Amino acid sequence: MNPLLEDWTAPFGAPPLDRIRPEHFIPAYTQALSDHDAEIAGIAGDPAPADFSNTIVALERSGKLLTRIDAVFSAFSGSATNDALQAIEMEMAPRLSAHWTAIYLNAALFARLDAVWRRRDEFGLDPESLKVLERIHLDFVRAGARLSPEARARMDAAKSGASEPFASSALVPDSQRARTSSPKRVDVASSSWKSDALPNTSRSPAYGCVSTAHFSPTDANDRHFPAIRASARSWNRAAASSRSFAA
Repeated sequence: MNPLLEDWTAPFGAPPLDRIRPEHFIPAYTQALSDHDAEIAGIAGDPAPADFSNTIVALERSGKLLTRIDAVFSAFSGSATNDALQAIEMEMAPRLSAHWTAIYLNAALFARLDAVWRRRDEFGLDPESLKVLERIHLDFVRAGARLSPEARARMDAAKSGASEPFASSALVPDSQRARTSSPKRVDVASSSWKSDALPNTSRSPAYGCVSTAHFSPTDANDRHFPAIRASARSWNRAAASSRSFAA
């Protein structure tokens, strides 16, 4: 049994780190990506009218297995990396990039999200939930959700062209990195596929997997929707603190 796919019964839900081996990660990632795809398809294809619960909350609750595996892989690769873990990183980076790009460019999913955004005043949302909705909606827009099919094709071509030099140098030792060409950044604001679909983000790079052509699985935690709620919670605390100082 793959320990990454088991129920973790240790205190605080701690993973069984002593039993996890590099060969467990690829099958676990494959299962997690498949599960997340099914969850996203269910949200996008929900026949009920879009609301905060069946769209935003559902997004936040999706991808739990992927979040869990990412956290463990991050711990391993950040503290005890080796050739096997680096090979996994190289294999999973483009797969995770494609996975998150497909989510952000899912037209049916964005249509539901956009419907909730347009009706946000009808749901009686608390400040934290409203901030979550705002962040998720903005992230989708910055990632290209409003681009035309032609603009998306140009974006995909730009990303594909930029990924090759990065993939070949992502794990180059620091002593050699100065001699290695650095990866190019794909920026919504400056690329040839800039569109009027991004009226308020002209100075901002695309969020998440679209902003760079290639990224490490250990970077993927920032793309999980629950992390956005945590960020919104921090933002509201900071805003409340600022108001108290101003008073």
